[in-house]
Amino acid sequence: MQIIRQAIRILRTEGLFSFIRAVLRFVYWNLGFRTTYLKFFYKLSDSTKNITIGEISVEMSTNTYAEFERFYDLKGEQEVIEDVLTEVTSDDVFCDIGANVGLYSCFIGSVCAVYSFEPHPTNMEALKQNLRRNNINAETYEVALSDEEGTFELASRGVDAGLGEHSLDSTSSEETVSVAVHQIDNFWSKNDIPVPSVVKIDVEGAELNVIDGGVKTFSDSKCETIYCEVHPDRITSFGGTYDDIKNRLNALGFDLKIMGSEMGDRIMIKATK
Repeated sequence: MQIIRQAIRILRTEGLFSFIRAVLRFVYWNLGFRTTYLKFFYKLSDSTKNITIGEISVEMSTNTYAEFERFYDLKGEQEVIEDVLTEVTSDDVFCDIGANVGLYSCFIGSVCAVYSFEPHPTNMEALKQNLRRNNINAETYEVALSDEEGTFELASRGVDAGLGEHSLDSTSSEETVSVAVHQIDNFWSKNDIPVPSVVKIDVEGAELNVIDGGVKTFSDSKCETIYCEVHPDRITSFGGTYDDIKNRLNALGFDLKIMGSEMGDRIMIKATK
């Protein structure tokens, strides 16, 4: 019913052309046409893809369909990466929490120092490969960051590199991978990691845990910007809400802006001091 109401609203307020375009977009994204289209071109593609944003170009592995699909249109993340690139200079330290196969790390690593955190072993292997391919000298850590210490089960949505829905909510999948989990402030202290000036958080619903685990780090005056990708449909599995995320960031001294309009069911918060 909501889809029908939205279709009627578009027809009434934006006209027939916009209505037809919206219908075609819905068919493309929701009825399998996009997947069929992409899988056809994946079979014809090379094993790498060159991606250019602004004046920076990187070469990313597309050995798996998940990687090819991720880099085909960047899943709405180009706007965010462009914005991060406007924030960093050679003096900055960028922290990539939930690095996946390294799209952000490779782009931002072309400008400044990068510390990349990715708990899934297959993604970590691809991350390191992409960093080497682009001559990025980033520090990589195969751990999950949170507000506690221990070994947890990471819900695995498949074995292919590039899959971005692995989560510490192990109830969401029958397949799991044991991963080391560390509290951010402790990990920073033990490993002598500098306070990051810019942070990206993409942890499939565990955003609140990451923020709570890094209160000392994120409240430091050197930490000026946080890009936090929020998954409202998954936060509740970790005992939090979207409002909790905003309140925590506000309490740490950040002002918030919503960006990433093409990110579907995800919301990108840009938090700045």
